[in-house]
Amino acid sequence: MEGGRNKEVDKDRRRARVASASIHDLFNMQAICKVFLDAARSPAVYKVASMPEIPVVFGYDMEDRPENVFLFKSERAGNPAAIFRIGMREFFWMGRRVGGCDTLLEAADAGDV
Repeated sequence: MEGGRNKEVDKDRRRARVASASIHDLFNMQAICKVFLDAARSPAVYKVASMPEIPVVFGYDMEDRPENVFLFKSERAGNPAAIFRIGMREFFWMGRRVGGCDTLLEAADAGDV
């Protein structure tokens, strides 16, 4: 049983490595085949996904874009950078000063600096 568990840990590490490189690499991984698509949808991947391509502050023009879906999946997985971006959106674009500050504090507690 231990051997199967180690293989799953290795798979999670590979998924996380791809996701942490670039959002584009993650999207490409999803497009290659069904196996990679399922792997790329893992919460472990979204938790560590890198997102320098996603602006820190942006408005509603991204609502229907894949980057927005990626951002919210990453936030639900506990990705500090995603939580930070959501907090910035709440604070600056939505005018939710208290909620935005709370979300920014949550991002700081999660490790975003």
